[in-house]
Amino acid sequence: MTIIPGAFLELFVTQQWRRSLARRFRRGGRSNVCYRRTTLCPSCFGTTSPPGIPDCGVSVMPKRPVRDTLLARRRHSSPQTCLALSLKIQERLLSLHCYAEAGSLALYCAVNNEVATEGLGRSALAAGKQVYYPRISGSTLAFGRVLSLDQLSPGCFGIPEPPEGEIVNAAAIDLILVPGVAFDLRGHRLGYGRGYYDRALKEHGSSLAIGLAYDFQLVDSLPVESHDRSLTAVITETRTLWF
Repeated sequence: MTIIPGAFLELFVTQQWRRSLARRFRRGGRSNVCYRRTTLCPSCFGTTSPPGIPDCGVSVMPKRPVRDTLLARRRHSSPQTCLALSLKIQERLLSLHCYAEAGSLALYCAVNNEVATEGLGRSALAAGKQVYYPRISGSTLAFGRVLSLDQLSPGCFGIPEPPEGEIVNAAAIDLILVPGVAFDLRGHRLGYGRGYYDRALKEHGSSLAIGLAYDFQLVDSLPVESHDRSLTAVITETRTLWF
């Protein structure tokens, strides 16, 4: 398994971030981020400074370069590879006790080479579980129940959604499977930047929230902000991480 270290991300982040800062200062704006000339300081990567290297006092590194880098890598993965890895990830989830015990679960319709969930949906329906998919309404994310995957049809952003009908929030579902762009070893997730899942998971109560990811989507540490919600676990094709 390959976990992308902070040094590797820094290679992509530093140059783009410095250019972004330069544009901000040319416009007369201010920034509350680290703008060291040579490297991003350790606190920007959520680590402890080694002796002699002071932190910049900022705990958030830029999300966009990390997102762009990993989206590009996923985009350039072949559909065949993504499908093969997705099958392994789904098999790992199906073997977990939490899946067997869940009476209801929320899935998502994979797009742009995300980890596929179709097999999970069919297995859950066959097992008599209540299956939900997300529906976007304005800035909120609710979950609608389906009795067959054939009920899904293109909705917001062209992503298949459940039909209008029984809608519940995250707290009413036992197991919620979450897509993402990147995940770290502390249970933090980086999405597409719109915040739908962060808002939905804010009130997930005792529900289990599990991210599905390829190994290359795991990083050492992600920037975390006050509105970000952590996960219960992350499953990849080679391992299951509990937090």
